[in-house]
Amino acid sequence: MSISTSLTISTMTILYLRSSSIAATPLPQDSKSLLGSLIGGIVESLTSQHDSMKGNFRVEAFIARLENPDGKLTSGSSCDTVNRCDPVVSALVDIEKPSADFGSPASADFKSYTKLFEAHNTDSTPIGKTIARDICGKSFKGISVRVHVVDHDRVMKDDLIGNFRCLVDLSQKPVESMELAEWTPESPCEPVESKRTAQLFWRYRFFKIGKENCGGAVKAS
Repeated sequence: MSISTSLTISTMTILYLRSSSIAATPLPQDSKSLLGSLIGGIVESLTSQHDSMKGNFRVEAFIARLENPDGKLTSGSSCDTVNRCDPVVSALVDIEKPSADFGSPASADFKSYTKLFEAHNTDSTPIGKTIARDICGKSFKGISVRVHVVDHDRVMKDDLIGNFRCLVDLSQKPVESMELAEWTPESPCEPVESKRTAQLFWRYRFFKIGKENCGGAVKAS
């Protein structure tokens, strides 16, 4: 018998003896309670993303900045041969089809997006605009803030700088009021296109509101 084979058999024997010893030793009652709580917490965390929520809520998304230092489009081309990009930023808070592909028949039409920002002759730029949506008594399983960024062309068709999906983490339960709501740390949204030439950064807050204050309208500022 080779040395490696002998070591393998010995290791398997030790593991078997250990597992048998553990199985034969009953857990104390406190340990059982702790283990049950841990497993329950893990299951709740995994399923909370799939369970629907219903109530009166407000989500506020602050679109902080666009970083596109090379002035590129998703095609890999430059926005302009002489000047820089002319970015136009539009957004939509989507609870109806939050996981649908951008531009697909199941997704919202870009014409329904709210224009938040536009600039001339700049590649990377602060944006500093907020889009909000009230969710009034509807059931939903996800919240995706969709952001559509194009390079505006006065003569030809606008070119795509990037589509971005900014996801609200529903495993973090909303606080009870706007007064208690804190903004999340700033983080990058998920670029949709395979050629990730630009980055978009955002933060958000998500909280409960009273039925009497729930308007259901999209607000931008």
